Amino acid sequence: MNNLIGVGETLLISCVNGLLFALFACQPLLIVGATGPLMIFHMSLYHFAKTYELDFLSLRVWIGVWMTVFGLLVAAFEAVAIVKKFTRFTEEIFSTLVCLIFIYESFVKLIAIFQTHPLISEYVIMPVLADINTTTTNTTTMDTMEFMTTTIANTMDMDTMDMNMTGQRRVLH
Repeated sequence: MNNLIGVGETLLISCVNGLLFALFACQPLLIVGATGPLMIFHMSLYHFAKTYELDFLSLRVWIGVWMTVFGLLVAAFEAVAIVKKFTRFTEEIFSTLVCLIFIYESFVKLIAIFQTHPLISEYVIMPVLADINTTTTNTTTMDTMEFMTTTIANTMDMDTMDMNMTGQRRVLH
């Protein structure tokens, strides 16, 4: 996001976060790091900050401070019992939302790339359709294949002879 948070920063802070979490929470195998919902949150927050001309990193720090306060309050009042109210259906709906957002973003980027670099008609090779009433024989196909092989060899500045792994020369067909 405009060189504010990148892959390096994300990996570094995930490492530090994982070490601190393992030291204080005694659960080193728990995955604490960048996930799909976190990426979507960062993209949305960045667009929000850009729209309202706010500093993204400062806004992210204040969100972290408030999350810490709420986390401590949840732990102090044992509000974790509310998690029992969430069902698998709620989790699946959220996962589906994340997947749809990623699919939507990929199509938006694909359309933007196609609009920037449209398909040029000179690159499109139209197939030559044979007349239905004429018959083609295998020799015509072989002649075409020989022509194509020779053309490729000439294009790549190759001889029709080539060295194999034993050092003997062999004829390319």
